[in-house]
Amino acid sequence: MRHVPGAQAESAWIKWCFAIPDADVPAAIAKLNPYSDFHALRCLYARWARLDPAAAWASFRKSAIPDKVSHFYLHEDDERRERGLVQSSFGTSPRALIASRILASIASQDPAAARALATKLRTPGSEDAKDVPVSSYLHIDVDRLLATQDPAASDAAPPSHAAADAAALTDVSMRGEALEKAALNWLQSDPAAACAWLQQLSLRDLGAFELVNLEWGLNHATPADRTRTLFALLEARGVTAEEIQRAGSDGRTGFPMGNNDSVANAGKAVLAWAKQDAAAARNWLTALPGGNLQAMLAGTIAGELVRTDVNAGIALLNQTGGDQDLAVCALMRSWMEADARAALAWAAKIDDAALRDTSRSTAAQQIAATDPALALETARTLTDPALRSAIFKQVRQSLSWNPAALRELAAKFPGTEWSEGK
Repeated sequence: MRHVPGAQAESAWIKWCFAIPDADVPAAIAKLNPYSDFHALRCLYARWARLDPAAAWASFRKSAIPDKVSHFYLHEDDERRERGLVQSSFGTSPRALIASRILASIASQDPAAARALATKLRTPGSEDAKDVPVSSYLHIDVDRLLATQDPAASDAAPPSHAAADAAALTDVSMRGEALEKAALNWLQSDPAAACAWLQQLSLRDLGAFELVNLEWGLNHATPADRTRTLFALLEARGVTAEEIQRAGSDGRTGFPMGNNDSVANAGKAVLAWAKQDAAAARNWLTALPGGNLQAMLAGTIAGELVRTDVNAGIALLNQTGGDQDLAVCALMRSWMEADARAALAWAAKIDDAALRDTSRSTAAQQIAATDPALALETARTLTDPALRSAIFKQVRQSLSWNPAALRELAAKFPGTEWSEGK
């Protein structure tokens, strides 16, 4: 087990990987830990597959990279950190993901060779299939390659028929995978129809999808269809307020750790929809029955509206239910990008002290790295000592490389918070 700080770790690994000369790639792979260094392995195997596909594939088959891993995380704030490690809601398959990258690299150089390898992976009992089970990420690429091999065969059964056949299955172990495969194929050919079909599925079926797989297919859909479909999928899982808060504060990429990535993607989708047709997005949102996810999306759209019409943005918040903390925090994150001073001035007028603190804290976190002086100025208005200390800590971390700037800020904003939590 090792500490992996999300996007920072992935960026560092990628920079390291591309600094390695072509001739040294196999040796670099041999030095990596197959049980944890997945970012680097993914990148280096993809490079090696372009240089020497046969050798890269043979090495990968013999590797100890696991089929399944579970992710754990520690909460950022000290109070919740005391609870210890928390397991994410589902695991991932680094072996399948890395194999799909190798397959894509081979396809970019030699499509026929890639299709031949995909055929082996789909052949029960083959050595390749034994060493690399086709699942999650990998089956998407395998199916796509095999479909291009025989277009007539791929058109024999329309995606809608495959979806209907999958929905008719009663065997639970087969139903989930069949539904997901049908959805992914249909999303490529007719994303609007596929999204409409997905949205009418039962909560049980929607809850069985691997979100990280389905979101790849949803990229083909319009922002409106993507928003509505992601909303249905997330509602089926009962997304918590904590996951929504993490989605707003984490800029993490890489291997999925839970629903919070999909929540963030839903926020991006509804924001794109609001930019295209704000009225349609608003009408859809206000017609929803309420809940945490609706509150977050309302705040996201409101954050777009306040850029041109503050009253319209605030009115939207007043028309939607759910957790107001989530709605206001989403609003503040977007508004701070457009007009930080105006956003803070509005937050100062909130009557509820706890909600006022939450909105100001969200604002300060948003600008801690880009405008640390304003972040500290905002932090000093917070009545909650824990929230105030958290902002000071974030500023210390973001400016740890610049002691002179930290000393200047400490002189301008004196307080015991500078020494807390060191």
